[in-house]
Amino acid sequence: MRAFLLLFASLALLSSPLAAQSLAQLRLEGAIALDGPGKGGGGYVEIEIGALVDGEARELEVHLFLGPGTTGAELCELVGRRLAAARFPAILVGSGDGGRSLFVDDTLFLRVRVEGGLVATVTSCAGAPTSLRIVPPPEGAEPALLGISAGTRSPRGGVLGKQRLDLGLAAGSHPTRVAEQLASAAIEAGWMADRPRGDLWRAAKMRGGEAITGLSVRLKSPSGWRLEVDLRVE
Repeated sequence: MRAFLLLFASLALLSSPLAAQSLAQLRLEGAIALDGPGKGGGGYVEIEIGALVDGEARELEVHLFLGPGTTGAELCELVGRRLAAARFPAILVGSGDGGRSLFVDDTLFLRVRVEGGLVATVTSCAGAPTSLRIVPPPEGAEPALLGISAGTRSPRGGVLGKQRLDLGLAAGSHPTRVAEQLASAAIEAGWMADRPRGDLWRAAKMRGGEAITGLSVRLKSPSGWRLEVDLRVE
């Protein structure tokens, strides 16, 4: 792997007893450009994963500054090895050319911030997430692209389908504003969704009654917007 400077990595216990969805996927693609944000090269990433490990809620945090040219596949491999060392129920798959994926069982949440040419996709593979939150970087935010795709199942006959929602995020957006945009776009596209909190968005089902069997969220952000997907079941 190309050179990187480790800023922070930790493993923590989560206090509250929680249930989790069965499987989530984190996919990382692309590479950090030679001239990243601020034209200095390199880029910051934050990856935080909570999951049940032998029935106990645990969290792995990896905060890094990565050198120019570092690929999503390299980062994914690093995180996968740290998860394995901490005995998380995770599997690393994929090739270096097309990006790599981490599949994590009993996932509680996935929080990802990548910049400078890296692209993150978080998928809840067995139903809709409990909530979704999008947070701009503290400063120097550039517009970002958000793509949400859902697998659906009809209430009669169990017919499988897919739905998609795309949204451009303006540079000055606040998490609450993003949640408002998502809610408006979802209603217009025929999604039944709500907002558990001002800055959160949650997909429930489709207007025709189709259940959501899984949800994938892709965030492309050169300046490092943060994607927070909560999968905890109270």
